[in-house]
Amino acid sequence: LRVHDAPAGAPRGALSWTRQFECGDGRWVQFHTGNTKTSEFAALAGVTEWHDRGLFDRERLASDEALLAEQAERSVELFRSRTAQQWEDLVAEAGSECGVCRTSAEWMDHPHARGSEIIIESEHPRLGRLRQPGINVRMSETPGAIRRPAPEPDADRAELLAVLEAASPPALPDAAEPSAGSLREALEQPRADPACAVCHTRMDPLGFALESFDAVGRFRTADNGVMIDDSGALPDGTPVNGPGGLRDVLMARRVEVVETLAEKLLTYAIGRGLEASDRPALREIRRRVESDDYRFSALVSGIVDSVPFRMRRIPER
Repeated sequence: LRVHDAPAGAPRGALSWTRQFECGDGRWVQFHTGNTKTSEFAALAGVTEWHDRGLFDRERLASDEALLAEQAERSVELFRSRTAQQWEDLVAEAGSECGVCRTSAEWMDHPHARGSEIIIESEHPRLGRLRQPGINVRMSETPGAIRRPAPEPDADRAELLAVLEAASPPALPDAAEPSAGSLREALEQPRADPACAVCHTRMDPLGFALESFDAVGRFRTADNGVMIDDSGALPDGTPVNGPGGLRDVLMARRVEVVETLAEKLLTYAIGRGLEASDRPALREIRRRVESDDYRFSALVSGIVDSVPFRMRRIPER
């Protein structure tokens, strides 16, 4: 494909949320506003007052976490006020982009897909006439066309297996046996291999710091007759010597630790990956944990009270 005589892109509008939304009929739409049609969209959606409120103002949203959280909450509520098809039609009338998230079966029979030849019909030598994907992108100087039917099942098996065989990575060397000495000595071999050291230089210092505890948490000074060495250093040179040293490192980076842990727990709690609109909630959880002396109970209650958790909808069965 070749792009020719491409005009300069129009400046982006103020609307900053491009994502999927659940609609009033339980179906989802993919909504995108990377153009200057924000006013047209607001008028047709009946939310012109959002301009005065600042919910379309990128500069204010970037500096006002409460306003950003309000926008995230109200945008979810807005899309639940109409069906998915109504939103697709309304946003198209505004000159912006929004599409119903359809199943493959629905898309195979959709008038737009058939008319644009994203879905075509071809003559299969054994199955007869059938539908299949066509050319998904067309440009004026590269029209493209499907020139033959879909291949028979397994028609390219030998070729694909040959490609995969040629691309097989080399076998990794056998890991050293821990019984040969201390755990530190057993890890020297992978740490010396550049392919393995990328991870080991980050993980091993944390593990070495806790070597003074065995598998059930009992304190020890030796392992199989070998004295424990619980010293280490992070890739940036920060020393991590024993449990106390590890605690000092974590406390020095408490903001990163709390936000990372909150992100993982919140992802698990709401059953989806986090988005930009969830960042204010994460920061609020972190502030709540800080104000409660970093108690784990404050982390859990902060997640339960957060907007992403409270606004989560359970799919109907």
